Amino acid sequence: MKIVKGKCKYCKKVFLYKSYPSCMTRVYCSRHCQIKAQRINPERDMEILRLRKEGFTLVQIAYPYRITPERVRQIILKTKKYIKNDSL
Repeated sequence: MKIVKGKCKYCKKVFLYKSYPSCMTRVYCSRHCQIKAQRINPERDMEILRLRKEGFTLVQIAYPYRITPERVRQIILKTKKYIKNDSL
């Protein structure tokens, strides 16, 4: 374990965190920033939908985004609904 400096992708604050060799790097300074960033990310939502259409499982999609497979399922449904309503 070592202490690493990171920059939050949402609020752009610099923060320190404990890095473990087997873990992914942290990109948000807090759970609050992670949740806020995930709510307003249409590029991510489209990427998740594309990965699902390519045959990836919910777990495989969820891991890099640090969300649950259930949240991936919800995002897919929301994105499909958005695309359907947008095309009308």
